[in-house]
Amino acid sequence: MIQRFPVEIRQFSEQFVRMQLKRELADYAPLLTLEQADVIVDIDRVEQCLAQFDSVPERNRRAFAVYVLLNLRND
Repeated sequence: MIQRFPVEIRQFSEQFVRMQLKRELADYAPLLTLEQADVIVDIDRVEQCLAQFDSVPERNRRAFAVYVLLNLRND
């Protein structure tokens, strides 16, 4: 089903999952060391994904929100 969304929304969802995993590592891996340059690259990527997501028509963004909120995914 996710393949039916515009590429910008698919990229946003993939980036969200990547960042969520990194956040969990940062929160729960006490020996994890993060390089400032890597974090800056991640921030830039997220900002780019958000800008692309915002460029998608509102009806597609709303449909994606419903898709996520109602757990219509086939996990």
